Amino acid sequence: MASIRAHTEQHFAIHNSAIDANKAKILHCGQVIEKLWGSAKLTQQRLESVSSGGSLQYQQLQERLESINKQQTRWRATVEETVKGITADMQLIQTHSRAMEAAIGSNKAEARRLVSEHEGEVRQQCDTLGRAIHSLAETLNLTSPLVGLQSRQ
Repeated sequence: MASIRAHTEQHFAIHNSAIDANKAKILHCGQVIEKLWGSAKLTQQRLESVSSGGSLQYQQLQERLESINKQQTRWRATVEETVKGITADMQLIQTHSRAMEAAIGSNKAEARRLVSEHEGEVRQQCDTLGRAIHSLAETLNLTSPLVGLQSRQ
């Protein structure tokens, strides 16, 4: 019985040392799990913080985009209004230009007509004046003023 007892005690000692070793391993595993859990919680908090920051940045970007789109719409409307105004001004300028061209053309024709009308009248008056000068020169017994000019040339 003593040998069984010794053998049993030896087995108990081996089992106790195995149990102690397993307890130490389990304790070590628990500590590692606690560290990993703490690290995972910290990582989760960081991810939540980054996610929250990302959501805030996304919201700010959306607001900026909406603001830019509104500004672009206002600019587009302003440009369209300006282009319409310029187009209307150009049409008005073209209309005035055509009217001025027509007026200039009719004024040229009127000027030509007046010149041609007066040209004959002026020639007739010059001829009359020339005859009067010659008549006056003959009356005054003067030589023709044109005689001296003809000899000089």
